[in-house]
Amino acid sequence: VIVIGLILVFGWTSIKNLIGFGDDVGSVKIFNDFRKAVDEVSKLFPGSSIECSLVRKPLTTENECEIIVPGNIDGICFADTNSPLDFSNIKFKNVEEEIRVYQGTGDRNVFFATGKKPINPIFINKLKPENEFCIDMKTKEKTFILENKGKHVDAKKS
Repeated sequence: VIVIGLILVFGWTSIKNLIGFGDDVGSVKIFNDFRKAVDEVSKLFPGSSIECSLVRKPLTTENECEIIVPGNIDGICFADTNSPLDFSNIKFKNVEEEIRVYQGTGDRNVFFATGKKPINPIFINKLKPENEFCIDMKTKEKTFILENKGKHVDAKKS
């Protein structure tokens, strides 16, 4: 009975850790997908743009730019922390608090709203959102535009 109990406890702990590891892998993938999309747009002619979709599963939209968002992310916000911000555009309380911490530093520009385990915001080189905005993964509209502005790439709502 003790051995069976230990096996069940160890098995449950292992499964929980494996699920958490999957979210971590998904987080790394989304970081790389964002960087790749911004880098591709930065190589286009100034004024060129692409529409990107935030999706849970690949190939679910007609957009060639799909960024797969792991299930532990409820929303994504874009903000240039080097510029004055209108915090009424930030839908998520935890993200607003993070942006306030980074305000004036300019070293983070993509923020993640999560329900449980927080995900650190990231800095994507060449990305400079001219207006801050958030995309809620629970809504139907989960697209945004990346536009080459010459010296930087702007992210804006579709």
